[in-house]
Amino acid sequence: MQDRTTKDSLVVNAEQLGQTLRGVRRELGWTQAEVGLRMGVPQKEISKMETGTGKTSVERLFLLLSALNLELVIRPRDTDLDGNSEW
Repeated sequence: MQDRTTKDSLVVNAEQLGQTLRGVRRELGWTQAEVGLRMGVPQKEISKMETGTGKTSVERLFLLLSALNLELVIRPRDTDLDGNSEW
């Protein structure tokens, strides 16, 4: 696997997640079809995940993360001084 220049990415919605996953896939030089083959899903499913359209199961998300050699980290959300968060 190639060395990636991508560092940690803060993702707060499906669109950002899709953009991040697409960026990593492109850094690796892989097509959506190649990732789909690694996951055992059609290319159109990768497209939906990258664009945030349609619904994706948690299982498929983890398959994609694994195919791209990524991990999911859960941590408390930072809030601003008045206690508002993006949620």
